[in-house]
Amino acid sequence: MPRLSLALVVLVAAPTATHAGPLTPPAGAPTPTNKTLSEVEPRIPLTQDTAPGTGFVVFNILQPGSYYLVEDLQAANLSGFGIVIGVSDVTIDLNGYTMRGGDTPSDGIFLNGPSISNVHLRNGTISGFNNGLNFGPSSSAGSITDLTIQDC
Repeated sequence: MPRLSLALVVLVAAPTATHAGPLTPPAGAPTPTNKTLSEVEPRIPLTQDTAPGTGFVVFNILQPGSYYLVEDLQAANLSGFGIVIGVSDVTIDLNGYTMRGGDTPSDGIFLNGPSISNVHLRNGTISGFNNGLNFGPSSSAGSITDLTIQDC
């Protein structure tokens, strides 16, 4: 019996004796080693400068890219759309904000065009539109993540 307990002690003690490497940092100032978020996924704020709307649309996206809301979107005074997407390869991050419609706005987000694909919507709330989302007749291949649609 004493031999067995001695063997267990040796096995438990052996891993703690390994060397983990030097604790002295390398000389010189630290330098970045990774890409910034804007290099990995350049994001475009949704504003009238980047996606100008009309009296019928708050934001009209006509270029592929990754967009994000910078504040709640109010479409209550329009008789149209919150965001119209007219191209493929668009990501919209609502950034935790809410898109609010009123009595007459028809769609919160509308895909307007033939064969629009690779549209990704995420992270926010769409409320008070006739239709929260309208993907049109022939859109495909996208995703909806962490999106709440209510009162539509």
